[in-house]
Amino acid sequence: MLLSDESGFRPYTPARYFDAYKKYLAYGRSPDLPRQSSLRIYNIVGMSHGFLADIAYFADSLHQSEFFLSAVLYVNRDGILNDGAYEYETVGQPFLAQLGRQIQHYEAQRPRRYRPALAAFFAPEPIR
Repeated sequence: MLLSDESGFRPYTPARYFDAYKKYLAYGRSPDLPRQSSLRIYNIVGMSHGFLADIAYFADSLHQSEFFLSAVLYVNRDGILNDGAYEYETVGQPFLAQLGRQIQHYEAQRPRRYRPALAAFFAPEPIR
């Protein structure tokens, strides 16, 4: 996962953009969950009008696994659009985090014929 402090872009300070800020399928956007150093996630997320989406590629060097996972949820209990009352934090993000963890656990244990080549994702960090 390219972390905010790894981007080299100064406005991405850890206080504002914590590691799990846009990693719904892994962390559900919880700033308190510990970072998994053996995991890289490349993703795109969306949050609008009650829809919550995350499309991600997971690369896990510890378990030598990789997978793509995408999910789109509709979390608008009252059905009224544009009222700002959506269940992103209470329903959507916790569900996506649990879904991602379950798939990650499955992929870590699943037997596979070929191991992924993950060296490029876990190369030593450049000196700044």
